[in-house]
Amino acid sequence: MPNKVLYRWKRGVGMLLAASMLLSGCTAAGVMPAAADAVSSENSVQTAESSVEQTGEIGSLALLWIVDADHTLPRTYAPEDLTDIGNGLCLAGEAAEAYISLQRSLDIDGGDKLQPVAGYCSWEEQEQRLEERKQAYLEQGYDEDKAATFASYDCGVLGSDPFQTGLYLRIETPQAETKEWLAEHAGEYGFILYEEENAWVLQYVGRLHAAAMEQLGVDFAGYMKYLHTYKSCVVILDSVTYTVEMIDDLSLLSGSFLEIYGDNQGAYVVVRMQEE
Repeated sequence: MPNKVLYRWKRGVGMLLAASMLLSGCTAAGVMPAAADAVSSENSVQTAESSVEQTGEIGSLALLWIVDADHTLPRTYAPEDLTDIGNGLCLAGEAAEAYISLQRSLDIDGGDKLQPVAGYCSWEEQEQRLEERKQAYLEQGYDEDKAATFASYDCGVLGSDPFQTGLYLRIETPQAETKEWLAEHAGEYGFILYEEENAWVLQYVGRLHAAAMEQLGVDFAGYMKYLHTYKSCVVILDSVTYTVEMIDDLSLLSGSFLEIYGDNQGAYVVVRMQEE
């Protein structure tokens, strides 16, 4: 098995079951009591457990989650292995390792040192940001309701910040040569790159999914929409061919696979290596 496919988290079967419960109930209102639905079929769960134990690994829990106002994270969500990357910022361990490797290679190639300005953002930090914005509107003379509404519009609802996953890093806009280097090489370290107003963002998706997005010519949201629509795609990475499949039911999980990921819309993404 190629050792450069993904930066893997080796997790137990319990993570898959926890993910299935969490992902089934993650909504704009928080976490709904969906645990019973997630494990309603004992046979399906046992089949999934057996498959994972024998033939695959659990992928990073939030790697393929879309986080926005319609798909919020619960207050309790935080990466288990937050890692300091300097400047008082943290990323999920897998993303942190990839970022450090990227910066090292950029240094070797003579690029500018990246200047991170935002990494993991907890629910409590989002809450504080929202309250500070609300207070600013109150000081401008707005009443409580309008101040809260305007603050929510500016900051987003709690749990809607994708930085809570620990997989996003905002950096100061780099110089032109460094931009070109990142555009060419970020995917080699599992990152996709997009521009915000006055800043750039590195989003960690893993090397395989970054390669898939590049080959399909889509962004992250487009990639997930593609998988939901067409159910599979073929990806070539390091001269090896992989199939990425989306399934809606754990009972459909069969055969050998390399990794399985949950999305937060009730489906699962399975990675398989094609036989030569």
